[in-house]
Amino acid sequence: MKLGRNDMCWCGSGKKYKTCHLALDDKLEDMKNRGFKIPTHAMIKNAEQIEGIREASKVNTSVLDYITPFVKIGVSTRELDDLIYNYTKSIDAIPACLGYEGYPKSVCISVNDVVCHGIPSDDIILQDGDIVNIDCTTEYKGYFGDSSRMFMLGNVDPAWKKLVEDTKKALDIGVEVCSKPYVTIGDIGYAINKFAQEQGYSVVREIGGHGVGLAIHEEPYVSHIGQPGKDYVLAPGMVFTIEPMINMGGAGIRQLPDGWTVKTKDGSLSAVADRDGPALRPHHCKQTAFIPTVMHEDPSVPNFGTPGRGVRLLPGMTIAIEPMVNQGRCNVRVLDDKWTTVTADGKLSAHFEHTVAITPDGPKIMTLCD
Repeated sequence: MKLGRNDMCWCGSGKKYKTCHLALDDKLEDMKNRGFKIPTHAMIKNAEQIEGIREASKVNTSVLDYITPFVKIGVSTRELDDLIYNYTKSIDAIPACLGYEGYPKSVCISVNDVVCHGIPSDDIILQDGDIVNIDCTTEYKGYFGDSSRMFMLGNVDPAWKKLVEDTKKALDIGVEVCSKPYVTIGDIGYAINKFAQEQGYSVVREIGGHGVGLAIHEEPYVSHIGQPGKDYVLAPGMVFTIEPMINMGGAGIRQLPDGWTVKTKDGSLSAVADRDGPALRPHHCKQTAFIPTVMHEDPSVPNFGTPGRGVRLLPGMTIAIEPMVNQGRCNVRVLDDKWTTVTADGKLSAHFEHTVAITPDGPKIMTLCD
């Protein structure tokens, strides 16, 4: 049944449809009529859900931060799993992988030619020169955060190091695609695969990213192989992982008899890949993407005005407030580069900016550190 403008929105926010998702639905319906594949309502989160997922993601990152100094030569992957389990429980969170569809451990730890879903074991001892991925999902207050981190131990072969670093670059390329309004999942996969092939690598086809937040795995599936303009349109409110798995050799994979561990078929190395340390180099290699709208949107927010005039601020609006105050007169001029703006009289100028969300409970500054 089609919602009326004054009906409660389908997203569960408690707001009227006309002030919540009506404009988005109209935009997506127009794109559907032009042949695009549009996301279902179930793929789109409301503001409260996104904030919960963001908090769960922060907690999940804290787990990876905690385990980083323990990832070293001579440690078993079972020891790392135990440490992660105990730390996660100590911060009132839940290791979401444990028991998921029968998975026996708290995280997945994949070494060298293991592509993903490596089961921690006393028999797997980290060695000098290993590349290691720790894939962690954490449930916190009913929401899920999911990310992974890549580690290079000791004297890593230069070609192996390049694989990890290039995989991280591929991830960054995929995330950058999401910064553009109303692109598609196919655009993400195309950009990642194009970069990987240019480096001489192959991208795993059977396993990809996924929706996340209200459950550990949700729709949509996010392929890291794609065609521009194909698959779902990325709409504001979608939350999903981007986690390219890139092999040094062929793209083929095989699953071990344990039903979980996935390795490269040809035995070549695989990386799923930011900061370098001396002997231990952690690389963020899976990220959760929160799809915003666009960089600049209406309404314009002048830094001068008349009380009671202009667009009324309503819950659900997000605006930037950025006063630019000059020591002399207000006049400015744009330089020949068409971007740089300077004061016309050569006096000093100062500029601060915050992003502010208008909520039913009042304004919330989104760009303040906790």
